[in-house]
Amino acid sequence: MSYFPETSDRAALRGLFWLSLVIAVVLGPFPGHAVPQAPTASAQAQPAPMVNDFYRWYLRALKRDHDPLSEDRVTLRKYVAPALIAKIARMMNSADGLESDYFLQAQDYLDEWVDDVTVSPRSSHQGSATLIVSLGSKHGTPWTLEVEVTRIGQGWKVSSVRKTGR
Repeated sequence: MSYFPETSDRAALRGLFWLSLVIAVVLGPFPGHAVPQAPTASAQAQPAPMVNDFYRWYLRALKRDHDPLSEDRVTLRKYVAPALIAKIARMMNSADGLESDYFLQAQDYLDEWVDDVTVSPRSSHQGSATLIVSLGSKHGTPWTLEVEVTRIGQGWKVSSVRKTGR
């Protein structure tokens, strides 16, 4: 992610890219691409395993220098609500852009976070839940996020992320 002003050509190409991403999310995977597997029964019943899986996948992708938002749309759609994907695309294409990674609420991540994800339930209502995600808790003060999820179909999807604590 670049946080510097862009030339108009780069900005136009970036806008086209994100518009294409939103269209691809709405229309579904391209022919020949794998469809994400349905979550297991336990992941469908409780949102915490899905959120844990999401953050482990997301952080591992970042560690491999992959951009999970653009390089693995199928997996992103497995974990994140379509409305949130569209919202992030709009924020990225706005004049202000994104100042930090939306899902981490930080400009960077620590390597220790990749294998140190803890998810705890905070509250639950019919069709939605709020969870606390702690990254790096084994190595001192964790980076803490409040993650809201919404039941969509048979599973749960991330619908909002906010920084809490530290």
